[in-house]
Amino acid sequence: MKEIANSITEKIKKLISKIKNNKIDGITRRWLINIIGVIAILFLITFILSSVAIKNYYYNSVENIVSSGASDSAVSYFQNNIEKGNSLEESAAEFVDSYSLKKSTTIWIIDTKGKVILSSSGFSVEDQSMPDYDEAMQNEAGIARFVGRINRKEKIMALTKAIKDKNGAKIGAIRVMSNINEVDDQISTIRLNKSGAGDELVLPAVRAL
Repeated sequence: MKEIANSITEKIKKLISKIKNNKIDGITRRWLINIIGVIAILFLITFILSSVAIKNYYYNSVENIVSSGASDSAVSYFQNNIEKGNSLEESAAEFVDSYSLKKSTTIWIIDTKGKVILSSSGFSVEDQSMPDYDEAMQNEAGIARFVGRINRKEKIMALTKAIKDKNGAKIGAIRVMSNINEVDDQISTIRLNKSGAGDELVLPAVRAL
């Protein structure tokens, strides 16, 4: 967005320079420059506001997807299983086996020590930074979101929701993640192609990690 704004600013500067170099009456010239300046400022404000709105629309759509993976019913499933005497590990195996969002999200079941007990990807997870998990296990609400890169290539949105026992003590957590690289690419494309501003915004495929 910064590069586009800079490009617009450069074009406006060149236009103003042309006006200054032409033989135009001083008052008329100042009037034209002022009008162009006002138009440029309004255009930049509109561009920034539309860019923020587009990003919020797409990110909110992805958040709805990851939130559905870490839903209240998912948490209740673990609570009920553990109350029946099943371990977190046993409950995780059953839950992940029937998890329906494996194509668009990856889900981790994590214990209170930060160890990933089970991942829907089937791969073991070691020493992974999980800022949303840390926050969710510390705050009263037991929920937190993270948007950022887990390596140089993959940008993710993650949502962690704590699993609590019947007494309200946190006994683990559900962490749901989606790769949002393609979402960011789509946002950039829309920003650059303003001719499609009136088109319906369609969320690109959200992928599991």
